[in-house]
Amino acid sequence: MAEQEAATRHKLESIKLEANIQISNKQFSERKLGQYFGFGIGVCALACSAYLGFIGAQTAASIVGGTTVVGLAGVFVTGQYLSKDK
Repeated sequence: MAEQEAATRHKLESIKLEANIQISNKQFSERKLGQYFGFGIGVCALACSAYLGFIGAQTAASIVGGTTVVGLAGVFVTGQYLSKDK
C-alpha cells in the first residue's frame, strides 16, 4: 500500500510539473506576441508621423510621434514593474 501511495504521489507531482511547464510556455508566448504587436504598432505610428512631417503637418507629426514613443515606453516600464511583483 505504501508503494502504491508513493507511486500515486509521484504521478501527481509529475502531472503538476508538466502543467506548470505548459503555463510558463503559454505566458512566454503571450509576452513574445505582445512585443511583436507593440513593435508593429510603434513602426506604423512612427511611419505615419514621418509621413505627416513630410507633407508639412509638423504639429500633427510631433503629436503622433511623441505620444507613440511615450505610450510604448510607459507600457514597457509598467510591464517590467508588474513582472517584478510576481
